[in-house]
Amino acid sequence: MAGQDRDETSLARGNRLLAEGDVEGAVQALQEALKASPSADAHEALARAHIKAGRHLEAAEAALKALTLEPGQAKAYLRRGIALFHLDEFEGALEAFQKGKELRPTLAAFDTWTRKCRAEIDGEVEEVPQPSSPPRAGPKITIIPPKAAAASPPPTQAAAARAGEASTSAAGGGAAATQQQKQQQQQEERRKQQAAEPIAAVSGVPLPNQIRHQWYQLADRVVVDVYAKGLPKERFAAEFGERRLRLAVLPAAGVGAAGGGAAAAAEAAGAEATPAAAAAGGQPAPEWELDVELFGRVLPEACGFEVLRTKVEVTLTKADAGRAWPTLERSDAPVLPAAPMPAAPAAASSSGGASAGPPRQYPTSHVKGPKDWSAVEAEVTEMEAKGELDDGNPLNSFFQKVFSQGDEDTRRAMMKSFVESNGTVLSTNWADVGAKKVECTPPEGMEVHKWDE
Repeated sequence: MAGQDRDETSLARGNRLLAEGDVEGAVQALQEALKASPSADAHEALARAHIKAGRHLEAAEAALKALTLEPGQAKAYLRRGIALFHLDEFEGALEAFQKGKELRPTLAAFDTWTRKCRAEIDGEVEEVPQPSSPPRAGPKITIIPPKAAAASPPPTQAAAARAGEASTSAAGGGAAATQQQKQQQQQEERRKQQAAEPIAAVSGVPLPNQIRHQWYQLADRVVVDVYAKGLPKERFAAEFGERRLRLAVLPAAGVGAAGGGAAAAAEAAGAEATPAAAAAGGQPAPEWELDVELFGRVLPEACGFEVLRTKVEVTLTKADAGRAWPTLERSDAPVLPAAPMPAAPAAASSSGGASAGPPRQYPTSHVKGPKDWSAVEAEVTEMEAKGELDDGNPLNSFFQKVFSQGDEDTRRAMMKSFVESNGTVLSTNWADVGAKKVECTPPEGMEVHKWDE
């Protein structure tokens, strides 16, 4: 066993420990693998381990790092979607599952989790219908008081003595019961007071309503997701520069105040609110703000944002498409090597040929290496041009080819024989079928009957 541990890599050991159920050991091995050689497979396996351990925020971050290194990895989209689902970020999870489904349509897990996300999203917008008219008055209820107990006879002397002893012991017990009730009331008041106090944020664990952000990139754009549920559009402000990004969530008290805020003024002018305009309008400090100098250049006129139910999606269009950013903020980190990022297919040439540029390469585990799908596409196009793929029936394609390439007598013979024999005979010899009527010749074991028989 020790020899096996020495021979296998940290990534393989982490996958093995994860399969054996040792989650923490797998996490430690995968972190060692990432220190030695960061890879998308190691980040994806680490995300899977964090999901099994219930650390969904760490799982979402690990899956995002895997997609940054290899955007075409379908399993990383699956891990990120599962993590976001357990963080109640249902729209982000749905988007991850849909992108993963495009990369790997045969994986049934994408369909299952997509249905779960849609069910949760549909459940969030359900509203309880209000009755259009007041409820009808119910039946009148009369409460009958209990009958008075019959007067008991006066106690005897012995009974009075026993009652005196019982009252003495009850007085002692009553004092203890009163003290216990006071203690319970004090504990209940302390619990209510603690519940009313604000909960302090634990380091590294976001509160349910705490605003946070994450980012990922594609070949031509960078997307920054600001997670804030139910945020009105007028409370979000964005400012785009060539190398700068400023985002802010304005306080609810500052929106709609007397005299109008910067967000209302910008909306009336047909523009989006910006953090600078909000500060100039004399509004309170924003609840959340992000002001960073970007790693690469963007096109400010092509940037924008969309407010969704659970997040705000900010899209930054890269000025240098295809250049991978190692970080969102400007740093001295080296530029990542170009990875096969998903992008829209290139337009075909005017002559109808294949699109220009090198053929696409997709990840594969086949022993013979990646398949040249461009060659397959060219072969299918050639077969379609030759008419060899017509409706998938080779015999029918053969007859069509004979009819189209034959002379006039051949076509006349085929048409006459087929029509007169009710589709049971097909001949190409006009000298044989032209001088007589072609009789119906049914297959062996069948008989010919007219409609009126």
